Amino acid sequence: MTPLHLQRSAIAPRDLLELFAASDEYERFYWERPDCGEAVLGLGAVARIEGRGASPFGDAAGGLGEIRARLRTQGEAPPWAGPLLVGGFAFDSGVPLSGRWAGFPSAELVLPERLLTSRGGETWCCRAGLGSAPSGSVSTGGCELDAALHSSAREVVADDSPPAFHASADRPLAAYRGLVEEALGAIREGDLEKVVVARSCTVIGSRPFETLGVLRSLRALHPSCTIFALARGPVTFLGATPERLVRLEKGRVHADAVAGTAPRGRTPQQDRCLARELVESKKDQEEHAVVVRCVLEALARHCGSLLAPESPGLLQTDGIQHLHTPIEGRLRDPSNTTVLDLVGDLHPTPAVGGAPRETALAWLRSHEGLDRGWYTGSLGWLDLEGDGEFTVALRSLLLRGSEATLFAGAGIVAGSDPDAELLETRLKLRTALGALLEI
Repeated sequence: MTPLHLQRSAIAPRDLLELFAASDEYERFYWERPDCGEAVLGLGAVARIEGRGASPFGDAAGGLGEIRARLRTQGEAPPWAGPLLVGGFAFDSGVPLSGRWAGFPSAELVLPERLLTSRGGETWCCRAGLGSAPSGSVSTGGCELDAALHSSAREVVADDSPPAFHASADRPLAAYRGLVEEALGAIREGDLEKVVVARSCTVIGSRPFETLGVLRSLRALHPSCTIFALARGPVTFLGATPERLVRLEKGRVHADAVAGTAPRGRTPQQDRCLARELVESKKDQEEHAVVVRCVLEALARHCGSLLAPESPGLLQTDGIQHLHTPIEGRLRDPSNTTVLDLVGDLHPTPAVGGAPRETALAWLRSHEGLDRGWYTGSLGWLDLEGDGEFTVALRSLLLRGSEATLFAGAGIVAGSDPDAELLETRLKLRTALGALLEI
């Protein structure tokens, strides 16, 4: 096997989001938790693990061991500074992507050519290469990055004309309501307990959308969410998700169950009233309970103990709030369990797919009529010991020049109302729309 050499060094702290935007000659990965001061940027790929067919998570786990055996690392660094594998899994990761998702993998993890990580005010750079150590001194990592920024900078021509936009939904509103009715029929017949029905909206601008500007806006509007971006050539999938799928760190497991949605109020009193209605809603409580149960069942295969509050709390972000149950546990066998094992049993949860899982996925393939791609996929990073974090790709959009496609879905259970579910998708679409259409 050809060895993989990696050099690590601390560099001057910098905003990795700026580096992401300036490095468009690479395939790129970005992940950030603004409220925790954690960020990961991956540029290029020197090794690639592709998940194929019915077992993408098993393929990824096998590839992890192979890369671990090939790696030769130089330079002392904290564990979070790398090496890391970055990437993830599309919603239906066993199906090849095409159409608007052409060029994106359905399941892939990569060892970046250049990895930058920030945490606690420190920034580290890892440079990887095949066969021999990467050329150049590690100590010059900061200078090389500055040169890369300079060489990839694009001349920006000021355009003071007012922007114009045209938006269109992927289907008539009546068609979406009808799809919800079909889902309710399947639930009444006992085929499904829950299914998440999604739709999309395409916005065409009078000039290309600025990826960096959209990401900056998402970061500012949603500091408690995870900011993410995955770029292939001129196309970028990005968003600000409130939902962590799972984090594994030194045998400790953290997961989120998020389901049940309401708008935020315009005044503190109205906000409290809407929150109380959400907490007391029988329909939302039942929808949330399905997710909690399935997450606990998946994690119980790996954890000797699990802790979750008896009733959900609230997860509140700009313009929208959800029922939220945090779940914690400890692995029974930390030496033989990675975060990929957990992702494989969790993804997709009923928060984005449905229950029973396989029945819901089959129903969506034949009824939903939406090419989800990476929307509602699992995106994240892991170290070579198998610790890491993956998030659910929600509140997201696909950018290609002056075209942006936004996605949103609503969980359907017994008692769902088609008009209310349509309204829920509008609330979720506004999360990304607000960052996209800042004028």
